[in-house]
Amino acid sequence: MVLYYIIIVIFFIVIAFLVFLLIKSKTSPKEFLEEAHVDRYVLVDRETDLYNRRFFLKKIEEEVDRGKRYGAGFSLALLHLPFEVTSLDDVNLNKILRKIGSIITKDTRFSDVVARYGREKIGVFFPMTLRRSVDVPTERIKEKITAFLNEEGFSQEEVYFTIYSFPEDASKIEKFIREISETLTY
Repeated sequence: MVLYYIIIVIFFIVIAFLVFLLIKSKTSPKEFLEEAHVDRYVLVDRETDLYNRRFFLKKIEEEVDRGKRYGAGFSLALLHLPFEVTSLDDVNLNKILRKIGSIITKDTRFSDVVARYGREKIGVFFPMTLRRSVDVPTERIKEKITAFLNEEGFSQEEVYFTIYSFPEDASKIEKFIREISETLTY
């Protein structure tokens, strides 16, 4: 009987260690999916290596349901880029968005979801995070993206985030879900 309990304890220790390694590694969506042997084109935008609109929308809808059931909150940050960037041709825009996505991914937690949800639109989903906890990382990310765009020769116009938090902004989040659900691309 004691041996049975020892085996169970060892099993849970091994599982906990594997989860710890996965969280600590903070792999990109691409690397995580390749390791899991999942077809990455189902969840990831192939041009930017960020999660795609479909996956982003699914995560937000799941959290809205969870929030309504259990009172859990989350935040959503939507990146706004200068017109000069959004008016680029697709090839150059994808290069810029890939780098911006990399900047955001490096400055967010493993549990956060960074996604391309439109041609020039990137969003960050922060599960179980209140608005005041999102202000510092989004400000840091905004400064890094602005510096990158300035290095690339774009105007001094700053990027900014629109931040929604659930449940405070529930109606705005549900409107956002409806709008991107109707979008056919990305």
